[in-house]
Amino acid sequence: MSEAREREWRELFAFFEFWETHWRPPSVSRDHPAHPLNYINVVIAKCGRSKALDGLKQAVGDILEKTSDLRSDSLRQLDAALVSKGIVSLSTLRRRYRAKYQAVLKRGRIRSETEYHLIKGAACDQSVPISEHERRVLDRLLHAFESGAA
Repeated sequence: MSEAREREWRELFAFFEFWETHWRPPSVSRDHPAHPLNYINVVIAKCGRSKALDGLKQAVGDILEKTSDLRSDSLRQLDAALVSKGIVSLSTLRRRYRAKYQAVLKRGRIRSETEYHLIKGAACDQSVPISEHERRVLDRLLHAFESGAA
């Protein structure tokens, strides 16, 4: 992987690891093979770190969707806990993903699976109202990508 992708991997993995071990209630024990942190190692072994980064980006996108209604007090608390450990904050990731979302809309085309999941998540998120025009744009982008026309 390029140095930029390596940096992105380290940054997102640190965030994801913190989320899975310190913030989110565990769905399975840390030593269980299905634990998300263990599953990433399986993906790395089977597909390599570059492909695992794509999945990690999608997982972080899922976290952003799940936390879209996080109240400001909880958001500040989470951001402070992350920053105190030298990890990128949820607020920073939200701004980045929002910028990527806007770039896809401006471009008018989804170029990757990661962008697809970002746009799909935005289209499915009922907690944030979007205009009818934007909804039509999202639907068109998703349809084009899903049909292979993108």
